[in-house]
Parts: sequence; C-alpha cells; structure tokens
Amino acid sequence: MSFPAYLPSLQSVVLSADALKSSELPHRELMRTHIAVAGGVLPSEEDGDSYSGMRLSVPVVGGTSAIKHTSPLSWQLSDHGRWEEVHLRGIEASYGKTPYFAHFFPQLKELILHHPSSAMEFNGKLLRWIDDSASLTRNYSALRELLMTNPELSRQKRDRLIRHTSCSLSIIDALFRLGPELIFILPTADP
Repeated sequence: MSFPAYLPSLQSVVLSADALKSSELPHRELMRTHIAVAGGVLPSEEDGDSYSGMRLSVPVVGGTSAIKHTSPLSWQLSDHGRWEEVHLRGIEASYGKTPYFAHFFPQLKELILHHPSSAMEFNGKLLRWIDDSASLTRNYSALRELLMTNPELSRQKRDRLIRHTSCSLSIIDALFRLGPELIFILPTADP
C-alpha cells in the first residue's frame, strides 16, 4: 500500500483510476511539501535545486524518532507549534493573488484546520480534495482523447501552461495558478 504524501509535488503525482497517489518517497518527505516563496515567485530552473521555495512540514507525534522507526500507517499528527496556521499563512502569502486561489483556498483551509489525527487519513483526504477540485480523474480520459486526436495542439497548450508553475513544488501551486487546466500538464511531470 502506498502512503500518500502531504500535498505532493506535481512531479511526484501519478494518476490512477480511483485517486491520486504519490510515488514512493523517503519517510522524512511524506509529511513535507514545498510551495512558491511569498508573493508567488517561482524557483528559478537555473538554481538546479528541485526543492526551491518554502518548505512546509507537518509535525508527527514522536517526531523524527517516530518517522525513522515506525510505519507511516501509525503516524499521528501533532498539535505542536500551531503548524496549521503557519501553513495557511504561507499558502495565502504565496498564492493569494493567483487566479484560482479564492475558489480553492476555503476548502483547503477547512481540511487543514479540521484534520483527522491520522497522518494517512489526512493526506488521503487532501489528495481526494485535489482530485475533486481539478476534476482530474473525470478529465483524464478527455485529455487522452485530445492527445491522440491533436497531439500538436495539446503540446502547445502544455508548453504554454508549464511556464506558469514548477513541477518541484506542491501540486497546489499548479491548482491555484491553472485551475482545471492543470490536467494538461500532468503528462509532462516526470515521476
């Protein structure tokens, strides 16, 4: 069973028929994500740092010891440090002026503020929200059809859209910037 990552990077997301799941990540990365720096500035591709931007980490009860020595299936979220408020302020500072922020942020805020105690359940709920928000599962078959019937048009659209996000950042970067057009860049995100 694959443990879903916390708001995974666009690069690590793959589609399945029933939900979004992350590729295999080291345990220490399962409760972390990276977002654009405040003001929505994207990391420079020349930096060569696949994790440029602001890192958000969700604390787990037992800390690093629990992450190193227990199964992710048993991890419980910690209330230490008011991480929920820190994450929401960081997301708002980074994406508050993006085109789809006002549409998607209220639901994300509710999920973060009223999270379950289980890390796996929390991450799973976030991934289902991303899937529902961008209608990814529903739109994927339409995209495949477009790719087959007009590959040049879909490549041009993908090339235009990919300039507005970074595959090394959380998938929420693309969701807030592109909204439902996010589906067009997923095939270009290398796992």
